[in-house]
Amino acid sequence: MAFIQILCRRAAILSLLATIGLAGAWPAKAFDVGVARAHVDATIEQILQLVHSNKTRAETAKELRMIFEERTALPQIARFTAGRNWLRMSDDQQAQFTETFSNYVAFVYAGHFREFKGDIEDLRAAISVTGVEDAGAKGVLVHSQMRPSQQSEVSIDWLISDRSGKTAISDLIVEGISLAITQREIIGAMLDARGGDVDKLIADMEQQQVNAGL
Repeated sequence: MAFIQILCRRAAILSLLATIGLAGAWPAKAFDVGVARAHVDATIEQILQLVHSNKTRAETAKELRMIFEERTALPQIARFTAGRNWLRMSDDQQAQFTETFSNYVAFVYAGHFREFKGDIEDLRAAISVTGVEDAGAKGVLVHSQMRPSQQSEVSIDWLISDRSGKTAISDLIVEGISLAITQREIIGAMLDARGGDVDKLIADMEQQQVNAGL
């Protein structure tokens, strides 16, 4: 199935479930593993329902942004993703970057979701939670496996924390690779390509959405 195949390509994973969980690898208070498991289960189901709805890209992006706001800590995600560049941004730039980044990742993922045409039960059958592990100060790790048809399994570990003041996905580890750290490197490269010009980066991210009619 096209969407499952997209999910299993690392580049697409870096721009899909990835930023549902990019809050960063900071310490968090430990909490009940059952709460973490339920949070992941509910997040997966919300995503599957959205994919299956087959809405326009603009509608999908809007609803996906709402899922991000509910399931992640968007301000912390943006700050971690910006890395060292965050400290040299003005207050206005920080606020604008957070807003633009949130819309941008929803716009990117919405494009991937539009490629899925199969039945929702097929996708439900392709991903399953396999265990839960107390990760101490980091939070709780919820282990899952994605099993695309006729392809190797992909391991996806969801790091759940409450550092932001609510239960939220703070990182995804896909085949042992932290997506929070990877995404920060990607944003850093984008800024470097623009000579460190934060305003230029924000403008380019916004323009991509305008060009797509969002």
